[in-house]
Amino acid sequence: MILLGSVLRELLPATILLVVLVVIGGIVILRARKMVKGSHKDEMPFTLSQLRKLHKRGELSDEEFQRAKASMIEKTRKE
Repeated sequence: MILLGSVLRELLPATILLVVLVVIGGIVILRARKMVKGSHKDEMPFTLSQLRKLHKRGELSDEEFQRAKASMIEKTRKE
């Protein structure tokens, strides 16, 4: 019985520390993943130069080009 008590006294602080470190590590990983996912949403899929090339080749109509350009300008102003 005395042996079990001394083993628990030695292992319990290390076990608690390990659990705390695992929880903190998990929180850090989750926040990092959330930040990485969020940063991709703000990126624009095309540059204005790419849109102009698509429009010039006829892959975008005049209306589509104007809408895409206006959307890019609006997103830039919000930043």
